[in-house]
Amino acid sequence: MATVLGLVWVTSFAAAESKEHTVVYGDTLWDLAGRYYEDPWGWPRLWKANPSVKSPHLIYPGQRLQIVEEKAKAPAPVEEAPAEAIEVVKEPEVPAAVPPPLPLREPVHSVARRATDPELFLAPADWRGEGTIVEDPVDKLMISLGDLVFVDVGVEQGVAPGQQLTVYRKLQKVRHPRTGKRLGVAVQQVGLLKIEGEPRGALSTARVVFSHGPLQVGDLVRIQRPEVP
Repeated sequence: MATVLGLVWVTSFAAAESKEHTVVYGDTLWDLAGRYYEDPWGWPRLWKANPSVKSPHLIYPGQRLQIVEEKAKAPAPVEEAPAEAIEVVKEPEVPAAVPPPLPLREPVHSVARRATDPELFLAPADWRGEGTIVEDPVDKLMISLGDLVFVDVGVEQGVAPGQQLTVYRKLQKVRHPRTGKRLGVAVQQVGLLKIEGEPRGALSTARVVFSHGPLQVGDLVRIQRPEVP
């Protein structure tokens, strides 16, 4: 027990500073939070600062977003009134929360990157895959994890055994909520394939190694290639 008299350092925050970002194709709240806040998991903060964004899953080219940043003032000493019989109690340590694993990333060659929903992004209307799932060898009703499929990419596209293909599915056309102007098409990332055996001409056999749900004949595929520095 002791009588304590001293100075307490108090940090206060200045008014939030903001700057503006104009959305372009491929922008997502996830990636913008990573760029401006150095933390992609901070996307809810960016969404909260922009009430005009009705759904975090889709933002529109030309849309202007406010990037709000808080700047801390230099700490200023504040005299504390004397207190008697102050007992210093050490608070129990709380283990830091472990963030969930990052979702499957879209390959670097894609035209548009994923939105805050890791499986959905907005792409130009003419967005295409490099091939498609053309056949299910055993003609199952649903193609799922571990199944084999035929894809129409092969030696001509430079694929090799063990190479991975990302599977996409085109969804509905997307229009601007106010002007009605067509902005593109919503595309969903639905799974991942791995080439098995030697490709034959323009055809390869691949196995489903990851999926968000049943895959189907006609789903688009893109080849995962190493990132070029």
